[in-house]
Amino acid sequence: MIRWRHRLLALIAVLAIAPEAPASVFEYLYVEANAGSSAGGHFALRLDDWVYDFQNAELSTLRLRRIRYEVFRYLYTVFENRTMHIARVDLPPETREAIFDRFNRRYLIQNKHFSVLDSLRGDRELIRLLLARGERATPSESEWSGIPIRGAGFFYDGLSEDVEVESESLRALRDRLAADHGSNYLTNRIAAFEKAAESLSPELEAVSAPAAVDRDARPESGYHFSDRYRDLGAKILALRALENATPLRPSARRASSGDEYELDAAEARQIRAYAERLEIQLTKLVSSQRPDWGYSLLLGMARLETLRESLALGRWVVLDSVPTNPAFLSQRAVKRRDPFVVELGDRARVEFFEARTHFATTSDPEEPALAWLEEAVNRHAIFQRGFEQNVAIPIYELGSLPDRAATVRELSLPDVDPQTLRPAAETAKLRERAYLATVKRDFGYQLVSNNCVTEIFATVGLEWNPAIAGNHPGDVNDPNGLLDFIPVVAYQKVLATHTDAEASEIPSFRRSQLEQMYATENDLGVYLRESNTLTSTIYRRNDTEPFFLFFTEEAAPLRPVYGALNFAAGIGEMALGIFRAPWDRGKMFTSGIKGAVFSLPELVFVNLRKGILEYAPGETPRTQRRPAQHPAFES
Repeated sequence: MIRWRHRLLALIAVLAIAPEAPASVFEYLYVEANAGSSAGGHFALRLDDWVYDFQNAELSTLRLRRIRYEVFRYLYTVFENRTMHIARVDLPPETREAIFDRFNRRYLIQNKHFSVLDSLRGDRELIRLLLARGERATPSESEWSGIPIRGAGFFYDGLSEDVEVESESLRALRDRLAADHGSNYLTNRIAAFEKAAESLSPELEAVSAPAAVDRDARPESGYHFSDRYRDLGAKILALRALENATPLRPSARRASSGDEYELDAAEARQIRAYAERLEIQLTKLVSSQRPDWGYSLLLGMARLETLRESLALGRWVVLDSVPTNPAFLSQRAVKRRDPFVVELGDRARVEFFEARTHFATTSDPEEPALAWLEEAVNRHAIFQRGFEQNVAIPIYELGSLPDRAATVRELSLPDVDPQTLRPAAETAKLRERAYLATVKRDFGYQLVSNNCVTEIFATVGLEWNPAIAGNHPGDVNDPNGLLDFIPVVAYQKVLATHTDAEASEIPSFRRSQLEQMYATENDLGVYLRESNTLTSTIYRRNDTEPFFLFFTEEAAPLRPVYGALNFAAGIGEMALGIFRAPWDRGKMFTSGIKGAVFSLPELVFVNLRKGILEYAPGETPRTQRRPAQHPAFES
């Protein structure tokens, strides 16, 4: 698996790519090996525009991922430089839909299981903090940090909450609620929620033996102690901000200057209409019976503030959607104007205008249109700032709502005596451990029995197993299928059993570029130049993978020789890393170890190192799908 930056760059860069396949698609995808976590290759299933694959994730678990096909294709064939082999199988529509539903259901259920685990962890941490607070008569601020509440940072930032100026938009919303429900409505609601928060108590029931995870049934998770407290805390803070007409914190907004951010008449009309609709929705939300509406109200009020401010200033003001701890495009890459940074900046600018146009021209735009616009304004603005000031540019995965979690010390806390908290702490710890053990057992990664191949076919279902049942059905419990867990073997078996399957491939970026070079230049010159990382014009040395000297993908006869030289390069990097360890905390030494290990298969004619790219020049999508060229896979 490549580092975060390449995954995120792929997610951003492919936004302009148009789908190339018809709507109803069922395809098996085999991706050749490269250095990293998928050193044995990777296997996935494409259903229409989505790809489902299993990733080795945290806690040594195997988690089902759902990702757009074009993102998956670009990530693996371009940035990870791995050729993708595709087998398209014709299925009856009802069969394909049933498999689609099965994968979607498992994806949602799996995520719920991990959400339950997060809630159990939250219970343990909340009880620990309450116990620490209860055992100190006068805890200092450093001893008592409080509980972060999602969305609180829109209106609370840990500083003095006394404000001299009220928010006009929240004051109008408050007055509307007072007219509908009475002047004491908010005060009474806040008091009721504070009493409910103080009355919360953790559960003390005995821990039952962990049951097996049912992958086809949602877990009966209940409503956990930490979830109940955070939901009540969000309601209390939202209603306090509304009652006091607390203005949006300056750090929570992004108000960029410049002519391109000025509103035109169509945008102003849309904002005015959207703000009116949002205000009505927020008045209804305050009376909602849902337990988790506190964050929605905080977010909605914050957006109402930005919309009203946009109208007042005549230019776009949006919420700051950059997460608290983003990754960064380095200051060095920004200052050098590295091509991939420039391309991303250009794409951010294009999307900024696309999102504005969509919002301005859509009849009664909904929340997704405003959320897209928020992200687009933020990304364009941070790239502008990065280029103007030559500073690092934050880069992060898109599609998440602004979190803006914050700790507010004045928030009511559960009033639980230490005698109750002590056994509750032990119970919470045992519950978390039991559920964690169950999740690791039933979702755990196993190289042979539970990997990216076996789980694809297990989810498809044994009653119709495409790994075996094709034009020539065989026994599901085939004793000879000992190597079916290997991606390339599974793919070859799919082709062997589905004789009517349409086989194609998408070459890796480097392979595609090499083929073009060999077609127009001297073969020997191309080989000598592109066979190594020092003179290659396709590959550029970067920090995403260990140093190596020679590509071995197209050099099968010389592969052991090149592998020995790559192994020596890894040992050399290790040796140099020993001297640099005090400064880089062993980063180079560790990289050298990985480089040496990844070169070992090349000594026995197995290709692994293909080079991970930081940037791929050319027009999107860089590589083209074509009929299968290589019936036998070299790697």
